[in-house]
Amino acid sequence: MKLIAERAGYADYPRPEDRQRDDRVWLAEASFGRFDKLYMERGQVSLLARGDYDTVLYEVFKSLVQDKATHIEARNRIAGQDSRRQWFALQAEMMESLKPEWAQRIAADQATVLALNPFQDER
Repeated sequence: MKLIAERAGYADYPRPEDRQRDDRVWLAEASFGRFDKLYMERGQVSLLARGDYDTVLYEVFKSLVQDKATHIEARNRIAGQDSRRQWFALQAEMMESLKPEWAQRIAADQATVLALNPFQDER
């Protein structure tokens, strides 16, 4: 995971000290070969993802890369264009650079979102 985190520009992820603070995300081994991605906010723990190592890592990096993509999009916003056009493309590109199989998964996830909520560019 550390190597993938470094490629994504998150050399210090996950930070062990985060487990001592509120409002944090961490990974835990649930059982042999199964992992959980957990989140704590205001003392309440939520399960964000559960699965094999690859499934949980995909969810971790999907979130991290989305955060990075939305920040890049915000700095380079195109007036009148649905912001998701840029950040979906950036997110797919970054996921491809981390693990090619993840690019296919993110494309499917994005297609699901767009089927329910199509792009809405201003005219």
